[in-house]
Amino acid sequence: MRKKTIVLCCNWFTASLVYYGLTLNTSEMAGSPYLNFFISVSVEVPPIVMCLFMFKYIGRRITQSASLLLGGVALLVVTPLPNNTPSGIIIALTMFGKFCISMSFQVIYQFTSELMPTQVRTIGLSTGSMCARIGGVLAPIVYDLGKYIKFHPLALIIFGSCSILCAFLSLMLPETRDRNLPETIEDGENFGKKINNNEMTKKGNFNNEMEMVS
Repeated sequence: MRKKTIVLCCNWFTASLVYYGLTLNTSEMAGSPYLNFFISVSVEVPPIVMCLFMFKYIGRRITQSASLLLGGVALLVVTPLPNNTPSGIIIALTMFGKFCISMSFQVIYQFTSELMPTQVRTIGLSTGSMCARIGGVLAPIVYDLGKYIKFHPLALIIFGSCSILCAFLSLMLPETRDRNLPETIEDGENFGKKINNNEMTKKGNFNNEMEMVS
Protein backbone atom coordinates (compact mmCIF):
# COMPACT_ATOMS: atom_id res chain seq x y z
CA MET A 1 0.00 0.00 0.00
CA ARG A 2 2.84 2.40 0.76
CA LYS A 3 4.37 1.94 -2.68
CA LYS A 4 1.03 2.36 -4.41
CA THR A 5 0.22 5.47 -2.38
CA ILE A 6 3.58 7.10 -3.13
CA VAL A 7 3.29 6.40 -6.87
CA LEU A 8 -0.28 7.70 -6.97
CA CYS A 9 0.70 10.86 -5.10
CA CYS A 10 3.55 11.45 -7.56
CA ASN A 11 1.09 11.09 -10.43
CA TRP A 12 -1.34 13.55 -8.84
CA PHE A 13 1.46 16.05 -8.23
CA THR A 14 2.86 15.79 -11.75
CA ALA A 15 -0.51 15.94 -13.50
CA SER A 16 -1.42 19.15 -11.69
CA LEU A 17 2.05 20.69 -12.04
CA VAL A 18 2.22 20.12 -15.79
CA TYR A 19 -1.44 20.90 -16.47
CA TYR A 20 -1.43 24.30 -14.81
CA GLY A 21 2.08 25.03 -16.05
CA LEU A 22 1.01 24.50 -19.66
CA THR A 23 -2.13 26.55 -19.07
CA LEU A 24 0.05 29.47 -17.96
CA ASN A 25 2.31 28.91 -20.96
CA THR A 26 -0.59 29.56 -23.35
CA SER A 27 -0.18 33.33 -23.09
CA GLU A 28 3.50 33.10 -24.06
CA MET A 29 2.98 31.20 -27.32
CA ALA A 30 3.26 32.96 -30.65
CA GLY A 31 0.18 33.86 -32.63
CA SER A 32 -3.22 35.08 -31.57
CA PRO A 33 -3.69 34.73 -27.79
CA TYR A 34 -7.43 34.22 -28.33
CA LEU A 35 -6.88 31.36 -30.77
CA ASN A 36 -4.25 29.81 -28.52
CA PHE A 37 -6.60 29.98 -25.55
CA PHE A 38 -9.39 28.39 -27.59
CA ILE A 39 -7.10 25.55 -28.67
CA SER A 40 -5.83 25.12 -25.10
CA VAL A 41 -9.39 24.70 -23.82
CA SER A 42 -10.53 22.53 -26.74
CA VAL A 43 -7.82 19.89 -26.27
CA GLU A 44 -9.21 19.12 -22.80
CA VAL A 45 -12.53 17.80 -24.15
CA PRO A 46 -11.47 14.76 -26.27
CA PRO A 47 -9.62 13.02 -23.39
CA ILE A 48 -12.87 12.85 -21.41
CA VAL A 49 -14.53 10.87 -24.20
CA MET A 50 -11.47 8.82 -25.10
CA CYS A 51 -11.00 7.64 -21.52
CA LEU A 52 -14.34 5.83 -21.69
CA PHE A 53 -13.00 3.59 -24.47
CA MET A 54 -9.46 3.38 -23.14
CA PHE A 55 -10.70 2.17 -19.76
CA LYS A 56 -12.79 -0.54 -21.39
CA TYR A 57 -10.34 -1.91 -23.93
CA ILE A 58 -6.85 -0.98 -22.66
CA GLY A 59 -7.09 -0.41 -18.93
CA ARG A 60 -6.00 2.23 -16.46
CA ARG A 61 -2.31 1.45 -15.99
CA ILE A 62 -1.27 1.53 -19.65
CA THR A 63 -3.47 4.54 -20.38
CA GLN A 64 -1.94 6.50 -17.51
CA SER A 65 1.62 5.54 -18.37
CA ALA A 66 1.21 6.16 -22.11
CA SER A 67 -0.44 9.56 -21.67
CA LEU A 68 2.32 10.78 -19.34
CA LEU A 69 5.07 9.36 -21.55
CA LEU A 70 3.75 10.84 -24.80
CA GLY A 71 3.03 14.17 -23.14
CA GLY A 72 6.50 14.34 -21.60
CA VAL A 73 8.22 13.45 -24.87
CA ALA A 74 6.22 16.11 -26.75
CA LEU A 75 7.29 18.78 -24.25
CA LEU A 76 10.95 17.75 -24.37
CA VAL A 77 10.90 17.79 -28.17
CA VAL A 78 9.87 21.47 -28.10
CA THR A 79 12.86 22.63 -26.05
CA PRO A 80 15.72 22.10 -28.58
CA LEU A 81 13.82 23.60 -31.52
CA PRO A 82 15.53 26.69 -33.01
CA ASN A 83 13.98 30.14 -32.80
CA ASN A 84 13.06 30.15 -36.50
CA THR A 85 10.83 27.09 -36.10
CA PRO A 86 7.28 27.78 -37.36
CA SER A 87 5.00 28.70 -34.47
CA GLY A 88 2.43 26.15 -35.63
CA ILE A 89 4.80 23.27 -34.86
CA ILE A 90 5.55 24.57 -31.37
CA ILE A 91 1.87 25.15 -30.63
CA ALA A 92 0.94 21.69 -31.94
CA LEU A 93 3.53 19.92 -29.79
CA THR A 94 2.66 21.95 -26.70
CA MET A 95 -1.06 21.39 -27.13
CA PHE A 96 -0.50 17.69 -27.71
CA GLY A 97 1.38 17.64 -24.42
CA LYS A 98 -1.56 19.30 -22.69
CA PHE A 99 -3.93 16.84 -24.38
CA CYS A 100 -1.98 13.93 -22.90
CA ILE A 101 -1.72 15.51 -19.45
CA SER A 102 -5.46 16.21 -19.46
CA MET A 103 -6.03 12.52 -20.15
CA SER A 104 -3.73 11.51 -17.30
CA PHE A 105 -5.71 13.79 -14.99
CA GLN A 106 -8.91 11.96 -15.96
CA VAL A 107 -7.28 8.58 -15.41
CA ILE A 108 -5.72 9.29 -12.03
CA TYR A 109 -9.09 10.09 -10.43
CA GLN A 110 -10.51 6.74 -11.53
CA PHE A 111 -7.30 4.81 -10.89
CA THR A 112 -6.93 6.09 -7.33
CA SER A 113 -10.53 5.33 -6.39
CA GLU A 114 -10.12 1.75 -7.64
CA LEU A 115 -6.72 1.05 -6.08
CA MET A 116 -7.58 2.41 -2.63
CA PRO A 117 -9.48 -0.02 -0.37
CA THR A 118 -13.03 0.90 0.62
CA GLN A 119 -11.96 1.59 4.21
CA VAL A 120 -9.57 4.36 3.18
CA ARG A 121 -10.80 5.31 -0.29
CA THR A 122 -11.85 8.84 0.64
CA ILE A 123 -8.58 9.37 2.53
CA GLY A 124 -6.62 8.14 -0.50
CA LEU A 125 -8.43 10.47 -2.87
CA SER A 126 -8.02 13.38 -0.46
CA THR A 127 -4.30 12.70 -0.12
CA GLY A 128 -3.85 12.56 -3.89
CA SER A 129 -5.85 15.76 -4.31
CA MET A 130 -3.67 17.45 -1.70
CA CYS A 131 -0.56 16.49 -3.68
CA ALA A 132 -2.21 17.89 -6.79
CA ARG A 133 -2.80 21.21 -5.02
CA ILE A 134 0.89 21.34 -4.12
CA GLY A 135 1.74 20.81 -7.78
CA GLY A 136 -0.70 23.55 -8.74
CA VAL A 137 0.93 25.96 -6.29
CA LEU A 138 4.41 25.20 -7.64
CA ALA A 139 3.36 25.45 -11.31
CA PRO A 140 3.68 29.26 -11.63
CA ILE A 141 6.96 29.18 -9.70
CA VAL A 142 8.45 26.60 -12.06
CA TYR A 143 6.98 28.48 -15.01
CA ASP A 144 8.73 31.74 -13.99
CA LEU A 145 11.96 30.02 -12.99
CA GLY A 146 13.29 30.05 -16.55
CA LYS A 147 12.75 33.81 -16.79
CA TYR A 148 14.81 34.50 -13.70
CA ILE A 149 17.80 32.45 -14.83
CA LYS A 150 17.45 33.52 -18.49
CA PHE A 151 16.75 30.00 -19.76
CA HIS A 152 13.18 29.91 -21.02
CA PRO A 153 12.97 26.18 -21.96
CA LEU A 154 13.66 25.20 -18.33
CA ALA A 155 9.97 24.98 -17.42
CA LEU A 156 9.16 22.64 -20.30
CA ILE A 157 12.20 20.50 -19.46
CA ILE A 158 10.99 20.13 -15.87
CA PHE A 159 7.41 19.42 -16.95
CA GLY A 160 8.50 16.86 -19.53
CA SER A 161 10.98 15.13 -17.23
CA CYS A 162 8.46 14.81 -14.41
CA SER A 163 5.90 13.37 -16.83
CA ILE A 164 8.28 10.74 -18.19
CA LEU A 165 9.44 9.77 -14.69
CA CYS A 166 5.85 9.24 -13.51
CA ALA A 167 5.07 7.33 -16.71
CA PHE A 168 7.54 4.64 -15.67
CA LEU A 169 6.45 4.78 -12.04
CA SER A 170 2.87 4.13 -13.15
CA LEU A 171 3.93 0.75 -14.52
CA MET A 172 4.56 -0.34 -10.92
CA LEU A 173 0.82 -0.11 -10.19
CA PRO A 174 -1.48 -3.11 -10.74
CA GLU A 175 -4.22 -3.07 -13.35
CA THR A 176 -7.78 -2.68 -12.02
CA ARG A 177 -9.73 -3.41 -15.20
CA ASP A 178 -12.24 -6.27 -14.72
CA ARG A 179 -10.98 -6.84 -11.18
CA ASN A 180 -12.86 -6.90 -7.88
CA LEU A 181 -11.96 -3.76 -5.97
CA PRO A 182 -10.19 -4.07 -2.60
CA GLU A 183 -12.41 -3.57 0.43
CA THR A 184 -10.06 -3.91 3.40
CA ILE A 185 -6.48 -2.82 4.06
CA GLU A 186 -5.42 -6.45 3.65
CA ASP A 187 -7.13 -6.60 0.27
CA GLY A 188 -5.28 -3.45 -0.72
CA GLU A 189 -1.96 -4.95 0.32
CA ASN A 190 -2.58 -8.13 -1.68
CA PHE A 191 -4.17 -6.42 -4.69
CA GLY A 192 -2.03 -7.12 -7.73
CA LYS A 193 0.16 -9.68 -5.96
CA LYS A 194 0.37 -13.33 -6.94
CA ILE A 195 -0.84 -15.43 -4.02
CA ASN A 196 0.24 -19.07 -4.11
CA ASN A 197 -2.22 -21.92 -3.74
CA ASN A 198 -1.20 -22.73 -0.14
CA GLU A 199 -1.94 -19.19 1.02
CA MET A 200 -5.26 -19.20 -0.81
CA THR A 201 -6.16 -22.57 0.75
CA LYS A 202 -5.28 -21.35 4.24
CA LYS A 203 -7.31 -18.21 3.70
CA GLY A 204 -10.24 -20.23 2.42
CA ASN A 205 -10.10 -22.61 5.40
CA PHE A 206 -9.96 -19.67 7.80
CA ASN A 207 -13.01 -18.08 6.18
CA ASN A 208 -14.91 -21.38 6.38
CA GLU A 209 -14.06 -21.71 10.08
CA MET A 210 -15.26 -18.19 10.75
CA GLU A 211 -18.55 -18.92 8.96
CA MET A 212 -19.05 -22.09 11.04
CA VAL A 213 -18.39 -20.17 14.27
CA SER A 214 -20.81 -17.43 13.37
